[in-house]
Formats: sequence, structure tokens, C-alpha cells
Amino acid sequence: MEPEKGRRTPCRVCGSAQRGRSGIVTSSRFVPADQAQRDRIRDALDETLFVEAGAGTGKTTSLVERVAGLVSKGVTTLDRIAAITFTEAAASELSDRVREVLEKAANDPALSPSERQRCRQGVDDLDQASIQTLHSFAADLLHARPFEAGLPPGFQVMDSVEAEIAFEAEWGRWLDSALDDPDLNDPLSLALSLGMSLGHLRGVAEAFHKEYDRLEGVVFGDPAPLTGAAAASLVSASSVLERLCDFANNGEEDKLAIHVRAVLGTTRRLGEIDFASPQAYRLLHRGGPIRTNSGAQRDWSVDPASGVNACKVLKDKLKELHEQVQVELGVARQAALSPLLTALCAFASGYANRRKTDGVAEFHDLLVWARDLLRDNLEVRDHFRDRFTHLLVDEAQDTDLLQAEIAVFLAEDASNNDETGPRPNVWTDVALTPGKLFVVGDPKQSIYRFRRADIGQMKDLQGLMGVDPVRLVQNFRSQQPVMEWVNELFAEWMAPQEGQAEYVSVVHRWQAETTDANAPRVWRLGDITDDRTVGPLRRREAGAMSELLRGVVSESWQVLDREATERDGVERYRPARFSDICILMPRRTALRALELALDRADVPYRLEGVSLVFDTQEVRDLLNCLRAIDDPADKVALVAALRSPAFACSDEDLLRFHQQQGAFDYLDPGGTSDGPVVEALQVLNDYNSEWRWGSIASLIDRFVRDRRLIELALGDRRPRERLRRYRFLVDRARAYTQAGGASLRGFLKWADRQLDEGARVTESPVPEADEDAVRVMTVHGAKGLEFPIVVLTGLNSNRRRQSQAVLIDRETGAVEVGVGTQRQRFATAGHESLAERETQMQAHEDVRLLYVAATRARDHLVLSMFRTARNKDSPAAQIDELLDGHDDLWMPVRAFAGADVTSSADPPRSELAGEPTTLDAREMWKVKRKRLLDERSRPRSVAGTALGRVEKEDAGVEEPWRRGRGGTSLGRAVHAVLQTIDLATGTGLDETAKAQATAEGIPHQLADVVRLSRYALESDIVRRAVASGRYWREAPVASPVGDGVVEGFIDLLFEEDGELVVVDYKTDSLYQDQAAGAAKRYRLQGGAYALALQRATGMKVREIVFLFLEPRRPESLSGIDELLSETEAAALEHMHR
Repeated sequence: MEPEKGRRTPCRVCGSAQRGRSGIVTSSRFVPADQAQRDRIRDALDETLFVEAGAGTGKTTSLVERVAGLVSKGVTTLDRIAAITFTEAAASELSDRVREVLEKAANDPALSPSERQRCRQGVDDLDQASIQTLHSFAADLLHARPFEAGLPPGFQVMDSVEAEIAFEAEWGRWLDSALDDPDLNDPLSLALSLGMSLGHLRGVAEAFHKEYDRLEGVVFGDPAPLTGAAAASLVSASSVLERLCDFANNGEEDKLAIHVRAVLGTTRRLGEIDFASPQAYRLLHRGGPIRTNSGAQRDWSVDPASGVNACKVLKDKLKELHEQVQVELGVARQAALSPLLTALCAFASGYANRRKTDGVAEFHDLLVWARDLLRDNLEVRDHFRDRFTHLLVDEAQDTDLLQAEIAVFLAEDASNNDETGPRPNVWTDVALTPGKLFVVGDPKQSIYRFRRADIGQMKDLQGLMGVDPVRLVQNFRSQQPVMEWVNELFAEWMAPQEGQAEYVSVVHRWQAETTDANAPRVWRLGDITDDRTVGPLRRREAGAMSELLRGVVSESWQVLDREATERDGVERYRPARFSDICILMPRRTALRALELALDRADVPYRLEGVSLVFDTQEVRDLLNCLRAIDDPADKVALVAALRSPAFACSDEDLLRFHQQQGAFDYLDPGGTSDGPVVEALQVLNDYNSEWRWGSIASLIDRFVRDRRLIELALGDRRPRERLRRYRFLVDRARAYTQAGGASLRGFLKWADRQLDEGARVTESPVPEADEDAVRVMTVHGAKGLEFPIVVLTGLNSNRRRQSQAVLIDRETGAVEVGVGTQRQRFATAGHESLAERETQMQAHEDVRLLYVAATRARDHLVLSMFRTARNKDSPAAQIDELLDGHDDLWMPVRAFAGADVTSSADPPRSELAGEPTTLDAREMWKVKRKRLLDERSRPRSVAGTALGRVEKEDAGVEEPWRRGRGGTSLGRAVHAVLQTIDLATGTGLDETAKAQATAEGIPHQLADVVRLSRYALESDIVRRAVASGRYWREAPVASPVGDGVVEGFIDLLFEEDGELVVVDYKTDSLYQDQAAGAAKRYRLQGGAYALALQRATGMKVREIVFLFLEPRRPESLSGIDELLSETEAAALEHMHR
């Protein structure tokens, strides 16, 4: 559709020129195709309007014109208008635009004196106007009426960092109490026994915390009682299974017979315990599949009792038992899940109530509390209804239902209250005051479902408003070729269906009126490749993109000259610069390959968006250095730090240090006394000793300066980018500290979470004016922006199919939860069906995400279509299918962008001469390969703690989470104290305990650290060690066993009368009568220490003592000689699994 040409009627307030979202003023001779709709928005001030504004159609301009019309015509004053938008940047821009228009109108002689006076008053009232984000607006409502909202005056709002730290602390307190709660003991024990982790619990708790306002009234059904029927069936079938094994012709060597004997081992242990106990279900879970495909009937005889081959009888019986066990394990998981979900609901709501009582709000609280205030308190609702005569809501597609509820309550028409009965407190029952509510948004740009934005709520709001949408379709941003391509693709891709926006084509403004060969258009880069894996494909793609970017500049691609075109609306073009280009990616999966390719091609670029910066190599290197400083035992981080630019130790340096008997432990490096590795370890040791005397931000800043990272950055091809990343991490650390974070380990965990949360950034920094660099960001980060040239990459990944742990049906309010793997699934009854629906909704949003990406382009849109032949579900493949037969809408990038792309991928592999290529030969190769992989992947060593875990698992520990407390922050802090203080005098106990508690992020448990450490010092076994005069702490030990190694670290080892005594501290939370049983479960761990010690030293181990600090009780192992034999057998079995 061609835009109509002719003379338009000028807006008396805003002037004769139309300003698009791009900021370009079009000629007065140009009449937008939707001018009638724009006039209605400006002039129909007594109508309630719902505006659907396509990308680049100038919806902000329309909203500004409506505000100006309301003020100039005397309908209301600016201080009684509430204009709500999505981001701080958008609110600031909207306020500036309103000021600009009103100031211009105040001096416009075409307006009447009264209109000009009202506009001047509007400028004066601008500081009192509510032009702000929704959260800021909600906060103002609450600050105005805090008592009615149940808040103390002057309540505080936490930023995102403060909120995350506060949640972590609250979660830690709840978990500590839950572990000791007798009502949660059985379900928690059962859940953790059947495959749930504390990480799963935390994930559900965090989701409930974010959705707490939707949990009111949610009830999780009562679980079915546990009968133990499956365990009983297994035990009763054991005699049959054992009898049938006698008919194996190969005896004990038959694979099916071996499998059956393993099952019989489980049934024997089941026979010794209660069938319905958590231990029994844990054994059923840990026993693995009961059914098997092993065994062939030719190797078995006929079972006389049934007259059928015993192999078939066995397999049928095992299958029957397997299905019964799986059904009952599912019932057991449901029985464990329901009470835990109820407890987590109470945790989320209780935490929200405490925040309200304490007067400390998260951003989401502001919306919930403001909605509740307006819904439940009619006097307050009426106060604010009178306060605001008009509400204008921008970017309505980006916010959740709470925004609609707040807006509707404030726009209520209460003029007929006495006639219609009680006032409604459900937003969908509210009648609206005509002309009071104005909503503008674009359903096609709804891409924040993960933040509760819902395209369905926009439709619900429109239905409540009772109006047809006013559609803006005149695009002022993109060139004709771009818009024609977008319209053709998305008109079909957004075909009418549930959960998808209705696509309405937009009309281009710019004609690409230039004869240059590189005129604005849509380009495709790459196609299907012969790569088999994603790694080479992404390197090939990144290499082609770097060549493309250099070609864009060297070949002078033409982009619209904004300044020259603004003068008279006549299109003028100029050559493109690097700063005109933006690379957009739906997700950051291909970021590293892209960075390397851009560096190799010497293309200047900058990353924008927090999640992208956290994923850069400079930040990762610096975080690894911080991890090494924080935790001397983290060998992976230590080696990564040594190899980073901060120390620049080469692999040769590391190998030489290792060959000289050096240890990668800066507390005790050993080996040679010189070399770069030794110097680096000393530096790390110094930082580990000193950093606690300053802040985390000062530590990072000092480390960057001391290690000359700034000077190194100046030698880089992009020094500004590297310096910006170091400064970014210092700023993040400062924000973390100001928010109350004190632990370096806590900061590192927080940084990891920022990386894991993904590319979900809504605001982007402004590029520095003197920097000619390509911008790289996620599509979410680019929302609301535009660029002369957009290069869209990341289209070769198949559609995401992961499901969130917590799903809420937005129609019924049902809460469904699902965690764990397919084999260890904990899920409510409706989770699977809701997850399927959510997957479809996510697929629709993925399409809208690409629409947002494509419509960021003004002049050129380049799509990277690299993909493998197997990527049939990828966006690139779908785009090709949808645009089949429309090659005229886009064209391949010319040779300069793709001539040398193979060098970026792996070199082609040639066939090996003489190797057979038949299918049989391939199958033989696969068998050999599997055998080799199985052999090489077999563990060559086993730690004592690993054997201890195996023993406890086989014993069917009722409370497996108890063991975790010794291996968590409290246990590590106690062990660290006992490794460093003077065991004879205890000097410095309080100071050391405080430092370790802080380092572990548990300062609130300082008293526990001191108490447990003091008991260890006062115990008889530690006094014996001190009295011996020959004792060692955290003693490493290792010895060969078979073709592998048994190894471990002994907490306390001492020599007494020519023999050795092993002491292991245990911080398990136990009762007095549980210590002996726990010691038996740890026996293989103690046996591993003794076995390695005796073989390594030739000295006899006379005693193994587990010092349980919580019940204040030592437990010694007896029968050490028998234990050594048992341990060796267990170690060999572990290494040959």
C-alpha cells in the first residue's frame, strides 16, 4: 500500500510536521496513511481509546499529541494527568517530548491566547505531572497513603541487588528451620531420597516468591498414603527370580542372571526394613531399572513350572515389577511434593508479609500493594480517581495484569454507585469513565512473558474498554524493502491463532531513492552448510559476519542521512560507518565465537546488556581470579587464574612447576622457590590473607591495578572495551556491597546467577559519541531502539523446549510445579499439559521476538541464514520455508562478505585411505569406539568421601540431607577454623571463626561455628593429638589400589606409640543415639584413609575416630583389618562400574 501524497491539515498544537519514532521530521507535503486515526487520537479527547501502534509508527508522538490536546483545550491540567510507561528512559523521553511540544505551542501565534496560556501553565506544571514508570507511579500512590496500605511512612524500596541478597538470607533462614521441622522431616527426607535437590527447592521457592500475589488460596491436594506395595512385591518375588536363575546355561556369566542377582541384592536389603519407609523408597529409586533387555532365550532352558523359556518368564516378571515400582515411586514423589509446596507457599507469603511490616519493598511489591490498596479501600480509590482525570498507558504489551488492574480502578465510573449496588473489587467488573483511559501498545512486540507480560491481558483490557482498536500503520522508521520483507514474512508467520498477535501490515515512509548498488535492502548471509556440529557452524558464521562488517564500511553501504533529510524531507544518503551497525541475537549462545572472529578481523565493537558483559572473557578471567582468592581449594579456578592475563602463566610454566613437585595450593605450594607460577601463587596467597580488610570493590580495583590489567588493556586493539568491562565489574561489586553483601563468595554466587538468568535486559547504555564501533546486544536489550543497519544472528538454533519449574495458568489461576529429570520427576498433576501449552506460547513469543529484531532496522536488514541440514526447526529454516518463492524481497550478500568464510570453520576431513566404508564396518567401529570410551571414562581414582557416600546410599539413610550440612557453609567454616588455629591453646578462635563465617556468607551462624570448633578443641581425641607431639592437619594421602588410586584429605592425623590415629570431624546435625549409626555409614570413608595410610607409610593404623561435633560425641571404628579388605573391594568395584 502506497502512502497518500498531498497536503495535510496541520496540528495546531504540535505544528505541521509529523515526527516519527526515529526522530526524523517529515515534509509537510507527506500525509501518513493513517492520518484519520492520528487526528482521532489528538482530537477525540472524550473517547476511551485503545491504540495498536505497529513498530516505528510514532506511538510516543501520538501519546504526546493527546497530552498536549488535553492541556491546550482546557480539558484538564498537566498535573492531573498520569502518563505511565515501561522504562525510566522512556519516561524521561516522554517528559522531554511533552515539554518540547508545550513550549513550542505556548509561542505559536496560530493558537488562541487562552490555548497558549494553558500550554505555558502546562510547562510550569510539568514537574508535578505523573509522567513515570508504573513502579514509580505505584510507589507514589503508596507514599501518599501509607497507613491505609498497611505500610510505615517512609518505607524503603530495595533495588534488584538488595532484593536478591535479602532473598538469599531469608531462604537460608527458612531452610535451616525446615531441616529441623518435624512436620517436614518425612516429606523432605523422602523427596531428597528420590532425586529432588535443595537446588530444586530453592528454584521453586524463588518462583513462588516472584509470583506470591497469585498464590492466595492455592491448595495442593492431599497425597495418597504410601503402602510399600512395590517393595513387598519385589521381596515376595525374590524366590521366583532366584529359582529362575538356575536355568541360565551360562551360569553366573549370563548378563540377565547378573542383572537379576543385582535386583536380588536390593530385595534382600528391602526385606530388612519397613516397606513404606523413606529408606525403602530410596532403595527402589537407587536400584535403577528392574526390567532389562539383556539375555537371549537360546542361552536359557525351559522353566518346568510354566513350560516357557525361563529367559522370557524372567523378563516378563521383571517388566511387571518394574512398572509397579515406577508407579509407586511416582506416588511417593507426589506424597513428598505436596507438603513441601504448601510449606514453600507459606514461605513466600510470609516473607512478603514481613517485608510489608518492616517497610521494605521489592519492585513487584509496589504493584501488588498499590493494586490491593485501590481494590480494597474505596475511600482511597475515590481519592486518586479525583486526583487523576486522565490516565495514559504506554507500552501496554510489556507489563502484566497488575498494571491493567491499577489503571482500571483509577478510571472507574462511580457516578451510578447508589443505583448499581456495591462497588466492584474485581477489575473486570469495573465500568470505565468515558475518555479517562488511553492505552497504546503493540501486541506484536509482546516479548516479556518471563516478566508476566501477557498478550491475553491486552485483549482482556480491550474487551473491558469496549472499543475497537485504533490502528497506527504508517511507519516512519524503515525503508520500503525492509517493510515489504517484514510484512510478507510475518503476515503468514503470525497467522491468527490462540496466543498470537494479529498481524496488521505497516506502510513504509522511505522509498530507498538512490541508484547506488549498495542501496537499502534486505540481505541474506549464508545458507545450509555441510557442518555436522554446531561448533564449526558458528565459527563459519562468525567469520562470515566479520567479513560482512568490514565490507559494509569498505564498500560504502548507503544509509539515510538523518540531518540532511530532516531539512526538507528529501531522502539523502551517506556511506555507513561501524557505529551504524548493530548485531542482534535472540540469545547469547554464539557470542564467544563472534567475539573471536571480530577480534581477528579487527572490527571495533562493544557489547551492551548486563548478561552479555558477564559472559565476556575479560570478566570471566577476573571472576576466576576472585574465586581463586576466595577459595584456596578451588583448583579449577586457580589454574584458570594462573593462565589468565593477570598472571600469564603458560601451559609450559604450569607443567614445569608440576614436574618440580609443586602443588597448586598457594597455602602450601611446595616445590621450587622461583618461577612465574610460584610468584603468582604468592600473590594469590597475599590477597587471600588481606582482602577481608577492605571491600569487594576495592579488592577488584586494587587487583586490576596491581596486576597491570589497565596497561595490558591499552595494548589491546579495543582498549576502551576492556577497560569498560573491568570498570563494570567494580561497579557491580560496589552495588553488591552497598546492598548489604559482605562475602566475596556471596558476590561470586550472585555474579553466576546474573550470567545464568540469560539475556533479559530492557535498558541499554548510550554509546560514547566518539566511538565508531559495532554494537552487539540481545533483542530484548534493543527493544525501543533503532539502527541504520541490523545484522540478525543466532537463527540456527532449534526452538527452545525447556519448561519452567513453576507454571501458573493465567486463565484458571492453577499453580503447577515440575522439577527433576524425566526419570526423577516431581510434578503436580497438571504440569505436563500446562507445560505443553506454555511451550506453544513461548514459540509464539519467539516469532514476536524476531519481529522486534527485524523492525529495529532503518535501512539495511541482514539475516544470517547459516545452519546445518538438521536444523529443520530453526528460525532460519522456517524463514526460508515461509518466504519460498519470494526471492525478490531479499538478495544474497555479495562475495566480499563471504569469500573467505571457510577459514573460520574446521578444515574438511578427507577419507582415510584404505579404510572400509561399509555399514558393517561402521557398526564395528561404533562398537570399538564405545568399548574404548567406556574403558577410558572409567574412574582411575576414588576419594574416601565418595566411598562414604556409597556406603550411606546403600544403607538407605533416612535423612540424606543431614549429610549436606557438614558439607555446606557451616561445615566448611568449622573445618577451616580447625585447620588454622592453635589446637593446644585455641588462641584466635573468635577472630578466625568470624573471618571464616563471613567468608562463607553465614555471619548469622558465627555462634555455631565457635561452639562446634570449641568442642573439638576440648575433646579428648584432639587433646591426645596435641599431646602426641606429632600431628598433622588436612593431611593429603593417596595409595595405589588395583590399577587406580585411593585418595583423600584427613582432618587430623597423629602418631601414638609408633602407630597412626585418624580423626575426621563431622558437623552432621544428629541426636546422641544417631551418632553410632552414622559412624557405621561413614566406615568406608575411614577405611579408605586407613588403607591409603598403611600402604603409603608402612605404619599400622590403630584407630579411626569420627568426632561428631553436633551431639558432642566421638565414635571409633572397630575391626580395622576386616574394614581394610572391605574398603579395597569397594574401591575396586567403584572404579570398575
